[in-house]
Amino acid sequence: MSQKSETTPLVVIFKNENVVEDLVDIMLKLQSYVPTEHSTIVDGVSRSTILFDVTNQILLGGVQLTRKRAKSAKFARRNSPMTAECLDVLIPVYRCNISAKAADDFNACKDFLVTVVKCDIVVAAMQFFQIEAASDSPVHDLLVADLWTKPEQERKEVLDNVT
Repeated sequence: MSQKSETTPLVVIFKNENVVEDLVDIMLKLQSYVPTEHSTIVDGVSRSTILFDVTNQILLGGVQLTRKRAKSAKFARRNSPMTAECLDVLIPVYRCNISAKAADDFNACKDFLVTVVKCDIVVAAMQFFQIEAASDSPVHDLLVADLWTKPEQERKEVLDNVT
């Protein structure tokens, strides 16, 4: 199934990517362009409405030093009280040095392999749970709607028994 890509022109941001604080501002601005789907569910126990956002992750490319700084910026924001400020939707990557032989540059090939394997795991999980979009709910007999309201140990047992 093919579909036309949607393009959005980006703004010029007068910040220095060599300064971590400026890079955080740049990443927050870039994150604002990532599509977010707002969803609601009704709690089966308390009958209250729960609002949550589903945001896709995107790759953030740059030179190796920029990737390291972006990783540091994400690490600095990991405990932010707002999920949108944690910068979790941006995945810093640097993949221009992949060689044909793994022995030539082992770390680059290893990093690339880890990224590919993570993608394969996500695709396999989406197929197993019959998920076609990030906003879809997984389909499985053990995954009931009020699973998240149960105690942590019970949730772990259910998730262990799913596969």
